[in-house]
This record gives sequence, structure tokens and C-alpha cells, in this order.
Amino acid sequence: RKRWLRMLCLSGHASKSEITEMQTMHLQLAELHGVKLDFIDGPFNIDTAYEAAIQEYLDGPFCTWADPQLSRQMSRQHFGEAIQHVLDAAYERGPFDGLYGFSMGALVA
Repeated sequence: RKRWLRMLCLSGHASKSEITEMQTMHLQLAELHGVKLDFIDGPFNIDTAYEAAIQEYLDGPFCTWADPQLSRQMSRQHFGEAIQHVLDAAYERGPFDGLYGFSMGALVA
């Protein structure tokens, strides 16, 4: 019996897990490669999506990996908090075989 691979997926800036799920859906990772995906958002909430049109389909809040007051710039402290957020999720939901990040989530990954 083949074991499924598990990947933790990090959403991008001013995004949320539902968007990242849509972005990865076309990769067909489960169907073609036996990879199960688990999604997490950044630790900071933000009211506006990265693209205004998204808000016609999904309600906020949206999430980001840096303090929204710093305009997408990450201090060492906030970068450390973002990494700890991922480590906590991996500990609580893991184990995982891989890590995927979209946009600012890729920076953290």
C-alpha cells in the first residue's frame, strides 16, 4: 500500500487558504502524484485582498506574513514570528514531507 505524501502549503500576501487551494488545484497533486495538501495562512489579518476582484467572491479577513502596518516589509522579529507560525502548524498537523509557499508564503517557506 502506497503512503500519501503530505505537503504544507502557505498562502500568499493578502490571501487565504481558499485561494491557495484554487491556485494548486490545477497541479493535480493528489490525483497524479499522491500528494495530500494542508493549507495555512499567515499570522496577520488584513481587510483587503491582494486583488480587489477576489473580494467579490470571498469574504475577508485575508492574511499576510508581515505586519500589515509595515507595508509588506518583514523585520527580523516578524520573519521569526512567521517561521514560528509555520513550525507550530507543522508540529500540530504534521508530519509533512514538503513545504510549498505562494508569493510571500514562498519567502517564508
